[in-house]
Amino acid sequence: MIRSHDRGATWQITPLAIKMGSNDYGRSNGERLVVDPNDGRVLFFGSRRDGLWKSADASVTWAQVPSFPVKTDSNGFGIPFVVYDKQSGSKGKPTPVLYAGVSSAEVGLYRSLDAGATWKAVPGTQRRHAEPR
Repeated sequence: MIRSHDRGATWQITPLAIKMGSNDYGRSNGERLVVDPNDGRVLFFGSRRDGLWKSADASVTWAQVPSFPVKTDSNGFGIPFVVYDKQSGSKGKPTPVLYAGVSSAEVGLYRSLDAGATWKAVPGTQRRHAEPR
């Protein structure tokens, strides 16, 4: 990740051990990096193969989110989007409600109600298996 704290006058690099895969499958799935609209120090990154990642210090350091249910994706589609519900929070504090989409046939959408500390499948988004006839 490359970051600037002075509106682009200077830049710093944060090395990540995450494969980005800009030309891999799923490259057109959508945005994967989001900044909390209420607290700009907090960022989430949905990787293609290595689960969900979080920075609490404006991209200086990153750590995989241990509570997120999807840790890997061997196909490289991963987590194509993370979205904040800005209205659920207030300026200067991490936004409590956010969603993460997963390219999966089982569960496709997860929600956090505690600023990304824990995650659960959004009700009704689990794949329903057909009953045998």
